[in-house]
Amino acid sequence: MSEWGGAVARLRRVSAAGVVCCAILAAHAQSATGAVSAGTEALHRLELRADGGLLSPVGGTSGIMNTGWNVGGSVGYRLTRRLSLRVDGQYGKAGIGDSVLQFELLPHGNYQLWVSTLNIAYTYWKHGRYSGYVSGGSGYSRILTTFSGSATSANCYLLCICPEGCISATGSGTAIYHYSSNQPAIDGAIGFTRQIRSRSRLFVEARFEKLNENSHLAPYKNVETMPVVVGLEW
Repeated sequence: MSEWGGAVARLRRVSAAGVVCCAILAAHAQSATGAVSAGTEALHRLELRADGGLLSPVGGTSGIMNTGWNVGGSVGYRLTRRLSLRVDGQYGKAGIGDSVLQFELLPHGNYQLWVSTLNIAYTYWKHGRYSGYVSGGSGYSRILTTFSGSATSANCYLLCICPEGCISATGSGTAIYHYSSNQPAIDGAIGFTRQIRSRSRLFVEARFEKLNENSHLAPYKNVETMPVVVGLEW
């Protein structure tokens, strides 16, 4: 009986150890499943962004365009936790430079820029709530150049080409000349984000835009700008 009792005791100990092991494995499996589930849940595929800030001319555009403002937004799809595909839309408005206005003998003028691009964004750095990313792509742009005031010259400048693209408005001796150009565009950006909630992030971004202007009459072939914006991402 003592041997049988010892065997029963050992069986109980083995059974208890087995139960403990099974419980540990079950808890570990549940934890792993929860982590995977949480990770999957954290990767929200749809990405929405909205931003606003300054529009600064760079390169050869610096002498003919003043600093203006820019607003934008994008809809994206997260391919992985670090890689996204985005459709970006930007609108900016800036005044025409004084040197151009003096050349045209017109007191007022502005540029309006619509830019739409398909971009790839890559998160190259993460640390806690902070991350850094780069993006780039290509698309199309529409640039509207407008001169207004008492017209003493029939000439237009940069993207405004008379007489093909200019319209005169009658009355009070005021004329408006404008020309629109629809051309390819490329862009690249670098930005930094800070997570403020589980599904929202604050970001600051500097973007370089190069908008092609291929008219043989235009003295400048490209418009180069740099929007510097602050925005929210969901």
